[in-house]
Amino acid sequence: MNEINPDQRGALRADSSAVGQNSVKVHWTLFLAPLAGIIALGAAVIAFRPLDDKLIWWVGGVLCAISYALTNTAWKKARAGGDVRSFFPVTMWLALGCLFVPMALFLNGALDRSPIEQHHQVVTRTILGHGRHGSIYYSLEFTSWRPNRAHEKVSVSKRLYLEAKPGDPVTVETHRGALGIPMLASIHSTN
Repeated sequence: MNEINPDQRGALRADSSAVGQNSVKVHWTLFLAPLAGIIALGAAVIAFRPLDDKLIWWVGGVLCAISYALTNTAWKKARAGGDVRSFFPVTMWLALGCLFVPMALFLNGALDRSPIEQHHQVVTRTILGHGRHGSIYYSLEFTSWRPNRAHEKVSVSKRLYLEAKPGDPVTVETHRGALGIPMLASIHSTN
């Protein structure tokens, strides 16, 4: 009469045939967290353009990859009849952690009220990158205004890439960010 339906336990479910054996199943919805994390990370990077976007992608992407791998390992072990209790609650915390980096970026950009800072820099290099499936990436490298950095590398439009030459002055406009994560407002040729 006071029996709990096994499907109402969320990510962990006791197998009804093996309740006395403490068997645990992994719910398939745990696989959605890394996917949602990568999508949210992409949206946050597009919306608020962090200056150190490669670092953001590495931190957020590695967290999502670890979460997916751990969930997948627990899923396979549970399907084979193994005990997966040791995977929890770490697996669930990592699944939620996939949304931490995008949430921090959204808060950093949405709550930022800092004025635009202009930095007059010099282009040191133009970079043409080729991605998978024939995609092309345009970047400029210029001197840095931040301490302990020799240069900055920023993705730019094709037009700005074609106009810029090494030695040309550029103006980089940034915001400080509410959480201290600098964001790129714009970059344009000073000429």
